[in-house]
Order: sequence, then C-alpha cells, then structure tokens
Amino acid sequence: MNALGIEESPMQPQLGLALPPAAQKIYALLTERPLTVGEIMTRLGDTNMNAIALISELELAGVVERRNGKIDVVRHA
Repeated sequence: MNALGIEESPMQPQLGLALPPAAQKIYALLTERPLTVGEIMTRLGDTNMNAIALISELELAGVVERRNGKIDVVRHA
C-alpha cells in the first residue's frame, strides 16, 4: 500500500522514469482519458491533496500537461 492508501498492483504500467508508484497510478488513470485534478483525486480517494504534488512531478517530467482544465498524457513511456 502506498502513501495514498492505494493497493499497488504488479500489473500497473511501469514508466521508464524514476517516479513514485502513486504517480505511476495517476499516469495509468490518465492513459484512459484526460481527467481534471478533482476527478483524479476522487478516483484515488485522495483527501490530502497528495495527488496535486504527484501531478506536478509528472508535469515536470514532461509526461503530462494541462489542457483546457484537464490533465492529459503527452508522452507515453
């Protein structure tokens, strides 16, 4: 279980980047479709706003970007 209380699965896609497992979970959600920050937090059950910091890490890594109020994958690992 990670810091967000999410059970980690060996089936989760692993990025070729050194990102925390919870950030990889967010990446996996975003590969389905673009989501708002609120939608990501709801799907993860994140009440402490940890997802916001993880989304920022993904943005800094150049994996996702904000478009029209939603977070979208721009580079697949």
